[in-house]
Amino acid sequence: MNQLIYTVFVEYRVEQEHWDKFIENIPLIRQKTQAAGRVISHLFLTGSEQPGLVVENIQVADWETYERIRAMRTCETDRPLSQLDLFIKGGRSKIHIWAFKPISEQSQL
Repeated sequence: MNQLIYTVFVEYRVEQEHWDKFIENIPLIRQKTQAAGRVISHLFLTGSEQPGLVVENIQVADWETYERIRAMRTCETDRPLSQLDLFIKGGRSKIHIWAFKPISEQSQL
């Protein structure tokens, strides 16, 4: 039986004047994300044609891990990464997060 792996995309824009500080905080973001559960991999990408655009590509082994990551990044009450709000253009409300699963011939919508 194949294990279903979800791909999570977290997208936001980092203010140019905060870019260096954001880069310094990537290890902290990775650490907090890993603590959310069964994280398989975590990449940070930046837009080649859109400076400051960041997309995190996170592979997770279960839906519960995705839900914890989503809550950690978007919830206003539990804020383990609240210091990052200062770097993100528009703050936490401008973080977009989605989970995707692979399509197979047997996939249902």
